[in-house]
Amino acid sequence: MTVDYIPPQKSYSNGKLSIDKLDLPEAHIIHGREFPVAYALNLNDHEYNRDEVEEFLTSLSQKGVITQLIENHGVFVLRDSVENSDESKAAEVASIIRHIEEGRNQVQFEQNGTLTTRDKKGFNLYTANKSPPESVILQHNEFSRFKRYPNSLVFSILEYTATGGETPLVHGGELYEKVAKELPQFLEKLSQTGLQFNNEIWYKDESERAYWNHEVTFGRNIKPEDDFETKKKKALKIAHEYISDNAWFDEDDNLLASSKTWPVKTFKDEPLLFSSIAAFSDKYTTDEPKIKYGDGTVFSKEDLNKYKKITEELEYKHNWKSGDIVFIHNYQVSHGKLPYKDGKRSTLVGMWDVQDHTKQPFKNFQVEKSDLESVNSNLEALKV
Repeated sequence: MTVDYIPPQKSYSNGKLSIDKLDLPEAHIIHGREFPVAYALNLNDHEYNRDEVEEFLTSLSQKGVITQLIENHGVFVLRDSVENSDESKAAEVASIIRHIEEGRNQVQFEQNGTLTTRDKKGFNLYTANKSPPESVILQHNEFSRFKRYPNSLVFSILEYTATGGETPLVHGGELYEKVAKELPQFLEKLSQTGLQFNNEIWYKDESERAYWNHEVTFGRNIKPEDDFETKKKKALKIAHEYISDNAWFDEDDNLLASSKTWPVKTFKDEPLLFSSIAAFSDKYTTDEPKIKYGDGTVFSKEDLNKYKKITEELEYKHNWKSGDIVFIHNYQVSHGKLPYKDGKRSTLVGMWDVQDHTKQPFKNFQVEKSDLESVNSNLEALKV
């Protein structure tokens, strides 16, 4: 347990408005802390006034309450902060998120290298994914395969009438412990060699799902009047800055990147897993592996299937209510998407970051056999 852990209060109030703690049916305890933690805005018989709501939530942020809830629990769910939420309220929810995030000294994270195009809906708020309703997205920490990644993700669904479509969330600390127990050699080698991602591609053709000349891929600084070679130069500069030093254009003018990351980390000295391994597991083949150990050796399909199964066993599946705002600490918690049908489920996302990464207690961690023994010993003790 981190030394600065402060148990959450039942309620936080300014004397007029309050946020009151909710019990989420699927929540569970990790390292003595509830995952996730949830609160609902309570007007206490007053009329809804957005300025007052934003002022109250900003005050909680400035006092450190919101950061404590996000970092200590991994996920903070805020319910009922938007009045009569529907899909017309994107600008309002963007404003509420902005007040909360800027109140806790977070800054806007510039999205680069996404594998889907996104439409802007409000200040630093975009459509999250345009995949069809039946699609499944497996667990990943956002941009964990890149040089730069956000500190926090903020998801919202303004109008939720669908069946299914829960958002599965996995705590990286709990994942580390279960992988240490069930795949110890996999974990040890992963921590010692790192993780390679090979030949991710963003296409020249703008009819493709991911093309490089788009604001949230690599086109942020491209102007309509730029000639083609200038566009390529600007795109490659962003790729080298945000994604990987190893990025290039092929002979068809598609942009490719390969990278190496270190997915075993600690946050405030607690070990965790921070990666997109599960998201790559389904399409993994040993003939053309998109991911490898950092030393270039190939994963066994059996290990990757087991890893994916572990993530599925640990998932908290968030059942949405219209207007929910879900703050995810990206360092500690991965996310995915489950299929839905028969209704609306348009997810919005904002990405936010700390102002100075050098002050963040988020570090690479190399696993030794003694660490694996310690994990197993602690897990056995919990059974007693």
